Amino acid sequence: ARAGDPGGGTYEDYARALTRGDPVRRLGMDTWFFWTAGNQAFWGRAFPVATRGEVDALRLLDARTVRRADRFAVLGTINDPGCRAPSGPDEFGFLLDLCTEPQDPQQKLLYGEPTGVIGMRKFPNPRFDRDRWFQAGGAVRYLSQTRENFDPTLEPPYLIGLSCAVCHVAFDPLRPPADTAEPAWANLAPTIGNQYLRESVLFTLRSSPREFRWHAGQAQPLGTSDTSRITNDFINNPTTINAVFGLPARLAIRTYEVVSSDQAAFIRGMVEPIPRDLLNTSPPQMLTAHGLMDGADSVGLALAALRVYCNIGGIDYPRFLASLPTADNDYTQQPFDIAAAKANPNGLWVATEPRMPALQAFLASIEPPRLARAPGGGRFLSDPPALVHRGKIVFARHCAHCHSSKHPDPNIQNPDERRRAYERLVLAPDFLDDNFLSDDRRYPLPQIRTNAARALATNALEGEIWQSFSSETYKGLPPAGRLQRLFNPLAPSRPISFELPAGGRGYYRTSSLIGMWATAPYLHNNALGFTTLDPSVEGRMQAFDGGVRKLLWPRQRLGRASVQRTISSSILTDPLGEPILVPLPDGRRIPFEVPAGTPINLLANLHPRDLPAVIAAYARGGPQAALAEALRRNLSPDFVEDHGHEFGTELPDRDKWALIAFLKRL
Repeated sequence: ARAGDPGGGTYEDYARALTRGDPVRRLGMDTWFFWTAGNQAFWGRAFPVATRGEVDALRLLDARTVRRADRFAVLGTINDPGCRAPSGPDEFGFLLDLCTEPQDPQQKLLYGEPTGVIGMRKFPNPRFDRDRWFQAGGAVRYLSQTRENFDPTLEPPYLIGLSCAVCHVAFDPLRPPADTAEPAWANLAPTIGNQYLRESVLFTLRSSPREFRWHAGQAQPLGTSDTSRITNDFINNPTTINAVFGLPARLAIRTYEVVSSDQAAFIRGMVEPIPRDLLNTSPPQMLTAHGLMDGADSVGLALAALRVYCNIGGIDYPRFLASLPTADNDYTQQPFDIAAAKANPNGLWVATEPRMPALQAFLASIEPPRLARAPGGGRFLSDPPALVHRGKIVFARHCAHCHSSKHPDPNIQNPDERRRAYERLVLAPDFLDDNFLSDDRRYPLPQIRTNAARALATNALEGEIWQSFSSETYKGLPPAGRLQRLFNPLAPSRPISFELPAGGRGYYRTSSLIGMWATAPYLHNNALGFTTLDPSVEGRMQAFDGGVRKLLWPRQRLGRASVQRTISSSILTDPLGEPILVPLPDGRRIPFEVPAGTPINLLANLHPRDLPAVIAAYARGGPQAALAEALRRNLSPDFVEDHGHEFGTELPDRDKWALIAFLKRL
């Protein structure tokens, strides 16, 4: 059940209300908000050094980069209610938020200190040399470094780590803030998913419109995360940051998937209750729910959460780095070795894994937001009862098969009887109670027909970095079929046909519709609708209306205009911003010019091993020849972002409006 009004002025007040004083839930909540699993070593030092200061969370937090008052608009991050804007430099010269809420010293050791941004934690750098710092020029020198004069030996005083909260905590639809720059704790929803986050800014803040990567960053939709940006599969596939609601209902519909004997071995050694979900069959089977859009995380939610910590540089970042594709290993991933990470009794896997049951208990305690409970929500629920009733009938006939975790008796096979059974189910007053509003099953992409990029991700395949976190069932999925008549941005009269590969790719699982009124835009890539920076009920309903109209009336979609394109001419660079040069027959080397209006995913979905052929095409015939070669070698030649999921679009308008009247009540 949802806790009472968090009220109060401190995190302690907020946590006490949300967890109702339950110590297990409190451990889970603190883990969600504060636990970095040691990734401060990665984000605080390894990543800034590897990118020569291009990606540096500490730089992002300094008020000279973005002021506290501007963070929400510029970064989409949520300001920590326990902090305020700095009045001057700290002892090391940084302009960081002042955070004054009392913190237990033991908690500070485990979780670091607040930074002013929810989900970003500050830890002392054990390699910091105070004398060297000030001799080198302190914070002014550190912040003014460029790629060209970056000093990897200048250790900052702080390391910044990231917790789950940086992506998943945002404003509570039932208690929106009066000021988005200064929310109270009571204004925050732990699992709504940050629809406002501008993730790409962290990675492109220091790039310019002259660089192609800047354009790719600008095109990333708000509220999405490209979770394979670092564990690179060379497909540009930012995905909506999921809301986490209805976890008990999701767990109630888990299904068994086959796992390998090695996976079964480490699952048996995990903290309860995980091993109870493992069947000692031959081959072994694991009872699992899914979180990722493609259903790749298929060996249980605990391991899915642990993989996320690994994926953002926590737990064992040297092993994580060794698994990444680089030029040194011909851009080939290496499987992350769970057994080796677990083998260190003092390691962060051993410290993180026992927190997973508490984390699950906390997440399971969060109730979804209902529009009826929102301030002024009743104004949007004045539909005639007959219209809502009709909407339920439409939902039963056209949506509930996939978007419900409650289903009629499977023995009812007669189509008319089954239709009536679905109608009785949806019309029941308890239909929404404990209903995940999804069957949590995978469906082949040619059936769904939404953009293919996320379904083509490779990281969980056999031999790839996260192979140990996906089931044998996933890796053994049959080919999903062929995509037909995809838009060809270079020759619109010649549509693209693309055969989907086997081995796990080519599927999407059903997304939950819980809290749909509050979670626009829609589809896995946030392509339907828009994100307002207004978290009020009115702002959310405006976004809901814009998204649901496009969902049910496809002619209102952007279609070909949703193809992400460069805004101006630019040059192709490597990840550090160094220009990629094209050798010409006369011996000259010129920058790889990308014309204005180029579809971003022509180049963003290109494997580095294919880049020499594209460069050679440029040398022969210029940019257009290079783009044609890039299209031939494209890993996901699906460029329209907002197509697909046209279920129900053939309904008469009166039924669509009735359906909308019901959808906003979910």
